[in-house]
Amino acid sequence: MLELRYRAPSWVYIFDLFWVCALGMVTMAMLGLVGERNPDLTNSDFVFIWTILLALLAAPLALHYFGTRNSDEELSYLLDFLAERIEAKPDLAGTLGSGSQV
Repeated sequence: MLELRYRAPSWVYIFDLFWVCALGMVTMAMLGLVGERNPDLTNSDFVFIWTILLALLAAPLALHYFGTRNSDEELSYLLDFLAERIEAKPDLAGTLGSGSQV
């Protein structure tokens, strides 16, 4: 029996949780919600900070999109390939069990 898994491994989910928590801490620190702001941030600083944060938020989504845009076709190709390989092999289980008795 062949077992296929069409999802990410567990470590990816743990990394995603770590990434979101780290991004949240960086956001709070950059916006001055945690710690001390010295010197005070100006409006242009906030624009720069929000641009960086939005880029950090968009990067995983973009990577996910570009990494999985052909996944349905690739899965279909993989399943067709495996079906061809299974059909190409002789049925050894049927021939081994039907030996002649003496």
